[in-house]
Amino acid sequence: MERRLGFAITLGLALAPFLAAARATAQEEPTDEQMETARVHFERGVELVAQERWEQALAEFDASVAAMATAPGLLNVGLCQRRLGRDLEAQRTFERFLSEFGSTADEADRRDAQAQLDELRGILGRLAVEVSESGADVLVDGRDAGRSPLPGPVFVEPGEHTVVARRAGREPVSRTVTVAAGQQAAVTLDLGPASVAGGSPDQPPDGGGPADEGGVAPVWFWTSVGITGAAAVAWGVTGGLALKADADYSSDDHRTAQQQEDGRALALGADICGALTGAAAVATLVLAFFVDWDEESPGSDAAVTGFTAAPIADGMALGVVGRF
Repeated sequence: MERRLGFAITLGLALAPFLAAARATAQEEPTDEQMETARVHFERGVELVAQERWEQALAEFDASVAAMATAPGLLNVGLCQRRLGRDLEAQRTFERFLSEFGSTADEADRRDAQAQLDELRGILGRLAVEVSESGADVLVDGRDAGRSPLPGPVFVEPGEHTVVARRAGREPVSRTVTVAAGQQAAVTLDLGPASVAGGSPDQPPDGGGPADEGGVAPVWFWTSVGITGAAAVAWGVTGGLALKADADYSSDDHRTAQQQEDGRALALGADICGALTGAAAVATLVLAFFVDWDEESPGSDAAVTGFTAAPIADGMALGVVGRF
Protein backbone atom coordinates (compact mmCIF):
# COMPACT_ATOMS: atom_id res chain seq x y z
CA MET A 1 0.00 0.00 0.00
CA GLU A 2 2.71 2.47 0.99
CA ARG A 3 4.78 1.56 -2.06
CA ARG A 4 1.87 2.13 -4.43
CA LEU A 5 0.92 5.44 -2.86
CA GLY A 6 4.46 6.65 -2.95
CA PHE A 7 4.81 5.67 -6.60
CA ALA A 8 1.71 7.63 -7.60
CA ILE A 9 2.95 10.68 -5.73
CA THR A 10 6.40 10.54 -7.25
CA LEU A 11 4.92 10.32 -10.72
CA GLY A 12 2.59 13.21 -9.99
CA LEU A 13 5.38 15.51 -8.92
CA ALA A 14 6.62 15.75 -12.48
CA LEU A 15 4.48 18.55 -13.93
CA ALA A 16 4.88 17.66 -17.60
CA PRO A 17 3.57 14.06 -17.33
CA PHE A 18 0.92 15.34 -14.95
CA LEU A 19 -0.50 17.77 -17.54
CA ALA A 20 -0.04 15.34 -20.40
CA ALA A 21 -2.19 12.78 -18.62
CA ALA A 22 -4.99 15.31 -18.38
CA ARG A 23 -4.72 16.49 -22.00
CA ALA A 24 -4.78 12.95 -23.32
CA THR A 25 -8.41 12.47 -22.32
CA ALA A 26 -9.76 15.98 -21.97
CA GLN A 27 -12.38 16.98 -24.52
CA GLU A 28 -11.40 20.63 -24.11
CA GLU A 29 -7.97 22.08 -23.50
CA PRO A 30 -7.72 23.02 -19.78
CA THR A 31 -7.09 26.66 -18.99
CA ASP A 32 -3.92 27.88 -17.34
CA GLU A 33 -5.92 28.67 -14.22
CA GLN A 34 -7.31 25.12 -14.05
CA MET A 35 -3.87 23.60 -14.50
CA GLU A 36 -2.37 25.82 -11.82
CA THR A 37 -5.19 25.08 -9.38
CA ALA A 38 -4.85 21.34 -9.97
CA ARG A 39 -1.07 21.48 -9.50
CA VAL A 40 -1.26 23.48 -6.24
CA HIS A 41 -3.82 21.15 -4.66
CA PHE A 42 -1.90 18.09 -5.85
CA GLU A 43 1.35 19.27 -4.27
CA ARG A 44 -0.43 20.09 -1.02
CA GLY A 45 -1.86 16.57 -1.03
CA VAL A 46 1.66 15.16 -1.46
CA GLU A 47 2.89 17.10 1.55
CA LEU A 48 -0.04 15.91 3.68
CA VAL A 49 0.57 12.30 2.68
CA ALA A 50 4.13 12.60 3.91
CA GLN A 51 2.62 13.60 7.27
CA GLU A 52 0.10 10.72 7.09
CA ARG A 53 -2.77 13.19 7.32
CA TRP A 54 -4.98 11.12 5.07
CA GLU A 55 -8.27 12.99 5.45
CA GLN A 56 -6.72 16.35 4.56
CA ALA A 57 -4.69 14.78 1.76
CA LEU A 58 -7.84 13.28 0.27
CA ALA A 59 -9.53 16.69 0.31
CA GLU A 60 -6.58 18.21 -1.61
CA PHE A 61 -6.48 15.42 -4.20
CA ASP A 62 -10.26 15.71 -4.64
CA ALA A 63 -9.86 19.45 -5.25
CA SER A 64 -7.07 18.77 -7.75
CA VAL A 65 -9.22 16.30 -9.70
CA ALA A 66 -12.19 18.68 -9.58
CA ALA A 67 -10.08 21.40 -11.19
CA MET A 68 -8.59 19.04 -13.78
CA ALA A 69 -8.90 15.26 -13.74
CA THR A 70 -5.54 13.49 -14.11
CA ALA A 71 -4.41 9.90 -13.79
CA PRO A 72 -2.07 10.57 -10.82
CA GLY A 73 -4.74 12.63 -9.10
CA LEU A 74 -7.42 9.94 -9.39
CA LEU A 75 -5.00 7.20 -8.37
CA ASN A 76 -4.04 9.08 -5.22
CA VAL A 77 -7.70 9.78 -4.41
CA GLY A 78 -8.41 6.05 -4.47
CA LEU A 79 -5.34 5.21 -2.38
CA CYS A 80 -6.26 7.80 0.26
CA GLN A 81 -9.79 6.41 0.39
CA ARG A 82 -8.37 2.98 1.07
CA ARG A 83 -6.19 4.36 3.86
CA LEU A 84 -9.35 5.79 5.43
CA GLY A 85 -11.28 2.51 5.08
CA ARG A 86 -13.64 3.86 2.45
CA ASP A 87 -13.40 0.78 0.32
CA LEU A 88 -16.61 1.29 -1.64
CA GLU A 89 -15.61 4.83 -2.62
CA ALA A 90 -12.14 3.58 -3.53
CA GLN A 91 -13.62 0.88 -5.75
CA ARG A 92 -15.60 3.50 -7.68
CA THR A 93 -12.54 5.74 -7.97
CA PHE A 94 -10.33 2.98 -9.39
CA GLU A 95 -13.05 2.02 -11.86
CA ARG A 96 -13.21 5.63 -12.98
CA PHE A 97 -9.43 5.70 -13.31
CA LEU A 98 -9.43 2.68 -15.62
CA SER A 99 -12.42 4.02 -17.57
CA GLU A 100 -10.95 7.48 -18.19
CA PHE A 101 -7.20 6.79 -18.25
CA GLY A 102 -6.92 3.05 -18.88
CA SER A 103 -5.51 3.55 -22.38
CA THR A 104 -3.30 6.58 -21.67
CA ALA A 105 -1.98 6.22 -18.13
CA ASP A 106 1.41 4.78 -17.28
CA GLU A 107 1.46 0.99 -17.45
CA ALA A 108 2.58 0.72 -13.82
CA ASP A 109 -0.34 2.91 -12.73
CA ARG A 110 -2.80 0.78 -14.67
CA ARG A 111 -1.45 -2.37 -13.01
CA ASP A 112 -1.64 -0.61 -9.64
CA ALA A 113 -5.29 0.39 -10.11
CA GLN A 114 -6.25 -3.06 -11.38
CA ALA A 115 -4.52 -4.73 -8.41
CA GLN A 116 -6.44 -2.47 -6.05
CA LEU A 117 -9.72 -3.40 -7.73
CA ASP A 118 -8.96 -7.12 -7.55
CA GLU A 119 -8.21 -6.78 -3.86
CA LEU A 120 -11.35 -4.78 -3.21
CA ARG A 121 -13.53 -7.39 -4.91
CA GLY A 122 -12.46 -9.82 -2.22
CA ILE A 123 -13.37 -7.33 0.50
CA LEU A 124 -16.65 -5.91 -0.80
CA GLY A 125 -19.93 -7.70 -1.40
CA ARG A 126 -21.89 -7.74 -4.67
CA LEU A 127 -25.60 -7.52 -5.41
CA ALA A 128 -26.92 -9.06 -8.63
CA VAL A 129 -30.18 -7.17 -9.06
CA GLU A 130 -32.87 -8.33 -11.47
CA VAL A 131 -36.10 -6.40 -12.03
CA SER A 132 -39.24 -7.81 -13.63
CA GLU A 133 -39.39 -4.93 -16.12
CA SER A 134 -36.88 -2.83 -18.02
CA GLY A 135 -36.53 0.89 -17.44
CA ALA A 136 -37.03 0.82 -13.67
CA ASP A 137 -34.82 2.97 -11.44
CA VAL A 138 -32.78 0.85 -9.04
CA LEU A 139 -31.60 2.28 -5.74
CA VAL A 140 -29.29 0.62 -3.23
CA ASP A 141 -29.45 2.17 0.24
CA GLY A 142 -31.01 5.26 -1.36
CA ARG A 143 -28.20 5.65 -3.91
CA ASP A 144 -28.96 5.47 -7.62
CA ALA A 145 -27.52 2.28 -9.08
CA GLY A 146 -28.86 2.74 -12.63
CA ARG A 147 -31.82 1.50 -14.64
CA SER A 148 -32.86 -2.08 -15.21
CA PRO A 149 -31.41 -4.18 -16.60
CA LEU A 150 -28.19 -3.29 -14.76
CA PRO A 151 -24.98 -3.98 -16.71
CA GLY A 152 -23.44 -5.91 -13.81
CA PRO A 153 -23.48 -6.48 -10.06
CA VAL A 154 -23.55 -3.56 -7.65
CA PHE A 155 -20.62 -3.44 -5.21
CA VAL A 156 -21.56 -2.78 -1.58
CA GLU A 157 -19.97 -2.92 1.85
CA PRO A 158 -20.53 -6.25 3.61
CA GLY A 159 -23.73 -6.22 5.67
CA GLU A 160 -27.43 -5.47 5.26
CA HIS A 161 -28.69 -3.39 2.34
CA THR A 162 -32.05 -2.19 1.03
CA VAL A 163 -32.69 -2.45 -2.71
CA VAL A 164 -35.59 -0.55 -4.29
CA ALA A 165 -37.00 -0.63 -7.81
CA ARG A 166 -39.43 2.04 -8.93
CA ARG A 167 -41.05 3.13 -12.15
CA ALA A 168 -43.57 5.84 -12.97
CA GLY A 169 -47.13 4.59 -12.67
CA ARG A 170 -46.14 1.45 -10.77
CA GLU A 171 -46.01 0.62 -7.10
CA PRO A 172 -42.34 0.57 -5.95
CA VAL A 173 -40.96 -2.61 -4.44
CA SER A 174 -38.06 -3.08 -2.04
CA ARG A 175 -36.05 -5.95 -0.59
CA THR A 176 -33.57 -6.15 2.26
CA VAL A 177 -30.62 -8.47 1.73
CA THR A 178 -27.45 -9.32 3.64
CA VAL A 179 -24.22 -9.96 1.75
CA ALA A 180 -20.87 -11.18 3.07
CA ALA A 181 -17.42 -9.96 2.07
CA GLY A 182 -16.31 -11.33 -1.28
CA GLN A 183 -19.74 -12.89 -1.87
CA GLN A 184 -22.56 -12.12 -4.30
CA ALA A 185 -26.23 -12.09 -3.37
CA ALA A 186 -29.06 -12.25 -5.91
CA VAL A 187 -32.02 -9.88 -5.56
CA THR A 188 -35.16 -10.22 -7.69
CA LEU A 189 -37.69 -7.40 -7.67
CA ASP A 190 -41.18 -7.75 -9.15
CA LEU A 191 -42.74 -4.35 -9.71
CA GLY A 192 -46.12 -3.93 -8.07
CA PRO A 193 -49.43 -3.19 -9.82
CA ALA A 194 -50.18 0.13 -11.44
CA SER A 195 -50.62 2.80 -8.80
CA VAL A 196 -53.97 4.59 -8.51
CA ALA A 197 -54.24 8.20 -7.39
CA GLY A 198 -55.83 8.47 -3.96
CA GLY A 199 -55.45 4.79 -3.09
CA SER A 200 -54.97 1.27 -4.34
CA PRO A 201 -57.26 -0.23 -6.99
CA ASP A 202 -58.89 -2.63 -4.52
CA GLN A 203 -59.44 -0.14 -1.71
CA PRO A 204 -61.37 3.13 -1.99
CA PRO A 205 -59.91 6.29 -0.47
CA ASP A 206 -60.65 7.05 3.19
CA GLY A 207 -64.30 7.85 3.68
CA GLY A 208 -65.13 6.49 0.25
CA GLY A 209 -67.16 3.54 -0.88
CA PRO A 210 -70.19 2.78 -2.98
CA ALA A 211 -72.42 4.94 -0.81
CA ASP A 212 -70.10 7.93 -1.14
CA GLU A 213 -69.64 7.67 -4.87
CA GLY A 214 -73.25 8.78 -5.64
CA GLY A 215 -74.77 9.36 -2.20
CA VAL A 216 -76.12 12.77 -1.21
CA ALA A 217 -76.80 13.77 2.37
CA PRO A 218 -80.58 13.81 3.15
CA VAL A 219 -80.32 17.44 4.29
CA TRP A 220 -79.94 18.52 0.66
CA PHE A 221 -83.11 16.70 -0.30
CA TRP A 222 -85.13 18.35 2.47
CA THR A 223 -83.64 21.72 1.57
CA SER A 224 -84.80 21.23 -2.00
CA VAL A 225 -88.25 20.23 -0.76
CA GLY A 226 -88.43 23.42 1.28
CA ILE A 227 -87.38 25.57 -1.66
CA THR A 228 -89.95 23.87 -3.85
CA GLY A 229 -92.64 24.49 -1.26
CA ALA A 230 -91.69 28.15 -0.85
CA ALA A 231 -91.68 28.65 -4.62
CA ALA A 232 -95.08 26.97 -4.87
CA VAL A 233 -96.53 29.24 -2.19
CA ALA A 234 -95.13 32.30 -3.94
CA TRP A 235 -96.52 30.99 -7.22
CA GLY A 236 -99.94 30.54 -5.69
CA VAL A 237 -99.95 33.97 -4.06
CA THR A 238 -98.77 35.87 -7.14
CA GLY A 239 -101.05 33.82 -9.39
CA GLY A 240 -104.04 34.58 -7.17
CA LEU A 241 -103.23 38.26 -7.07
CA ALA A 242 -102.79 38.31 -10.84
CA LEU A 243 -106.21 36.66 -11.33
CA LYS A 244 -107.84 39.07 -8.93
CA ALA A 245 -106.22 42.06 -10.64
CA ASP A 246 -107.41 40.75 -14.00
CA ALA A 247 -110.96 40.38 -12.70
CA ASP A 248 -110.95 43.88 -11.18
CA TYR A 249 -109.56 45.36 -14.34
CA SER A 250 -112.23 43.68 -16.48
CA SER A 251 -115.13 44.82 -14.29
CA ASP A 252 -113.91 48.34 -13.62
CA ASP A 253 -115.35 50.85 -16.07
CA HIS A 254 -112.82 53.42 -14.89
CA ARG A 255 -109.78 51.17 -15.27
CA THR A 256 -106.50 52.93 -15.88
CA ALA A 257 -103.26 52.11 -17.68
CA GLN A 258 -101.52 51.80 -14.30
CA GLN A 259 -103.93 49.03 -13.27
CA GLN A 260 -103.10 47.21 -16.49
CA GLU A 261 -99.33 47.49 -15.84
CA ASP A 262 -99.81 46.25 -12.26
CA GLY A 263 -101.74 43.28 -13.53
CA ARG A 264 -99.07 42.42 -16.07
CA ALA A 265 -96.39 42.67 -13.39
CA LEU A 266 -98.31 40.27 -11.15
CA ALA A 267 -98.79 37.86 -14.08
CA LEU A 268 -95.06 37.99 -14.87
CA GLY A 269 -94.23 37.36 -11.23
CA ALA A 270 -96.58 34.37 -11.21
CA ASP A 271 -94.90 32.97 -14.33
CA ILE A 272 -91.45 33.34 -12.78
CA CYS A 273 -92.55 31.68 -9.55
CA GLY A 274 -94.12 28.89 -11.56
CA ALA A 275 -90.90 28.29 -13.45
CA LEU A 276 -88.89 28.26 -10.21
CA THR A 277 -91.36 25.82 -8.69
CA GLY A 278 -91.04 23.50 -11.66
CA ALA A 279 -87.23 23.63 -11.64
CA ALA A 280 -87.07 23.04 -7.89
CA ALA A 281 -89.52 20.15 -8.18
CA VAL A 282 -87.43 18.47 -10.88
CA ALA A 283 -84.26 18.96 -8.81
CA THR A 284 -85.99 17.45 -5.78
CA LEU A 285 -87.13 14.48 -7.81
CA VAL A 286 -83.60 13.86 -9.11
CA LEU A 287 -82.08 14.20 -5.64
CA ALA A 288 -84.46 11.56 -4.34
CA PHE A 289 -82.66 8.95 -6.43
CA PHE A 290 -79.20 9.89 -5.12
CA VAL A 291 -79.83 10.49 -1.44
CA ASP A 292 -77.98 8.24 0.98
CA TRP A 293 -80.94 7.39 3.18
CA ASP A 294 -78.68 5.37 5.48
CA GLU A 295 -77.61 8.67 7.01
CA GLU A 296 -81.07 9.07 8.57
CA SER A 297 -81.06 8.67 12.33
CA PRO A 298 -81.66 5.07 13.52
CA GLY A 299 -85.15 4.31 14.63
CA SER A 300 -86.79 7.00 12.54
CA ASP A 301 -89.81 5.79 10.66
CA ALA A 302 -89.34 6.33 6.96
CA ALA A 303 -92.53 6.66 5.01
CA VAL A 304 -93.42 7.88 1.58
CA THR A 305 -95.68 10.85 1.45
CA GLY A 306 -96.72 13.24 -1.27
CA PHE A 307 -96.11 16.90 -1.78
CA THR A 308 -97.87 18.54 -4.69
CA ALA A 309 -97.16 21.95 -6.11
CA ALA A 310 -99.91 23.09 -8.46
CA PRO A 311 -100.79 26.46 -9.98
CA ILE A 312 -103.90 28.25 -8.93
CA ALA A 313 -104.45 29.52 -12.43
CA ASP A 314 -104.20 27.69 -15.72
CA GLY A 315 -101.16 25.45 -16.15
CA MET A 316 -99.75 22.01 -15.54
CA ALA A 317 -99.89 20.43 -12.11
CA LEU A 318 -96.60 19.10 -10.73
CA GLY A 319 -96.33 16.32 -8.14
CA VAL A 320 -93.25 15.61 -5.99
CA VAL A 321 -92.88 12.60 -3.70
CA GLY A 322 -90.42 12.72 -0.80
CA ARG A 323 -89.51 10.57 2.18
CA PHE A 324 -90.13 11.75 5.74
